[in-house]
Amino acid sequence: MRTIFQEGKMFFATSYREDEIKALKAAKPKNILASHAMWRTKKRDYCLKERLIERIGYTPELIYVDCGSFSYGDFDLGLDEMIETYVEMKAEDVEDLGEEFTFDIDNKTDLMYFVDWYFREFDEDSYLENPTDFPPFQQYVHFLDWNMQHIDYCFSFDKLGNNEVSLLAYKIMKAMHFPVIPVFQATNIYVSNNGSKSVSENISDYDVLDYYARHSKYIAIGGTAIRNAKGYTVSNRIEIVRNVMAKHPDKKFHLLGTLDHEIVEACPELYSFDGQCWLQKVKKEEGKIEKSVRYVRNKINWFDERKREDSNQFTVTKKGQIGFCL
Repeated sequence: MRTIFQEGKMFFATSYREDEIKALKAAKPKNILASHAMWRTKKRDYCLKERLIERIGYTPELIYVDCGSFSYGDFDLGLDEMIETYVEMKAEDVEDLGEEFTFDIDNKTDLMYFVDWYFREFDEDSYLENPTDFPPFQQYVHFLDWNMQHIDYCFSFDKLGNNEVSLLAYKIMKAMHFPVIPVFQATNIYVSNNGSKSVSENISDYDVLDYYARHSKYIAIGGTAIRNAKGYTVSNRIEIVRNVMAKHPDKKFHLLGTLDHEIVEACPELYSFDGQCWLQKVKKEEGKIEKSVRYVRNKINWFDERKREDSNQFTVTKKGQIGFCL
């Protein structure tokens, strides 16, 4: 069985903030995740080369980008409006010919024409003038397109607890030819009238997970990094993650939103994971960067040591024979 400690990847999520950049420059983690929600600004898209790579002083082995769905919450991504606008415009084009226009998101040709229309009609000048006038999905797509030469993988724009919207975003982004990893929402999140949250395992959308497994070798697990939810424990999260991976043990899985060694140790079938809670909180900002550097280095040392321990469990000879170390 492949384990996270044999060939897996650990990512540290970051924004463009100076304190985070200084900490990363000193600790030099191999892999970095840039969360679009922490990189977007009201004026323009930041360049990952200028604002990340050149400032930290080295090129990470891997750079992933995600949308930062926790920051967006229940916000409308703008996908339905995009499709409705396209259908209306195309319907008008063929109306005079006495024809009826139809669009099927699962038809490859229809989707190809839709993506072609989107990039032709996208108003670049208006976007550069005021990006926040555009829906989150379009902002995310533009950021990816702008930085694609520096990105190894991106995660599809996902919506917490909503696999229908997340699936639609994945289909469109895949048709746009991004190196996209689909995100399966593994939980249902409920918010009561008084603002308290509760979480339950999502077992009704496994057909969406099956779709991802048919179309991708790499799948992300989202919606499990919930804080302050009544009765939701680390054990619950581990069980949910393991149940998802058990459905398709031949696939690579990325767990979004954790650097917790307890969770990673309990889910060795993971291929990769990321977290952004590494920047340490201190009083009056004194020693914040130094403390954060120690935290990142400790995580790196733990992961590297576990990899060494795992690799010492067996060796493979040139003839393909396996020798175990006791």
